[in-house]
Amino acid sequence: MDNELKENVSSLKRGEQLVTTYQKKKISKTPPYITVGNGLSTTKFSEEVVVDAFKVFSELSKAQQDLFVDLKDILVAQSMHNHYNKRKVENPNLIILDRSRSNLVHQNIKTKMSQNRNRKMLETKGILKQIKPGIYMLNPYIFIPHNDFQEVVSIWKELSSKS
Repeated sequence: MDNELKENVSSLKRGEQLVTTYQKKKISKTPPYITVGNGLSTTKFSEEVVVDAFKVFSELSKAQQDLFVDLKDILVAQSMHNHYNKRKVENPNLIILDRSRSNLVHQNIKTKMSQNRNRKMLETKGILKQIKPGIYMLNPYIFIPHNDFQEVVSIWKELSSKS
């Protein structure tokens, strides 16, 4: 920084003046909050792809709403775990349900998914896609990742072309 400043001072011409400003800025250490889609299109995102998360949520049955919230809770827990461990993941919207019977939340989700075609309805509404049994990807236009949005969207679109 000092070398750059010296160069700038030495390169000043007659009648020129160098004005510099120094500021100390404290880096905010906020956790990765979850952001949900608001349904508003922009020049970058057309109406076909944006999703209003609350509108979708209101159209679900009570069991499907519970699934939606449980999946959101897992997503938040994963994001917080990755954030505090300074771990970068390729797909932050990937949900992998634990096979262990001791994890009651994950077992409850598996049970609800199989009842009354709940998983199929969540897929139809565009909330998630099943990659394998117990492995799901949440729609990045509903659950917007806090970084690498374009990469996650490309994974989502690739899953669409496979099905």
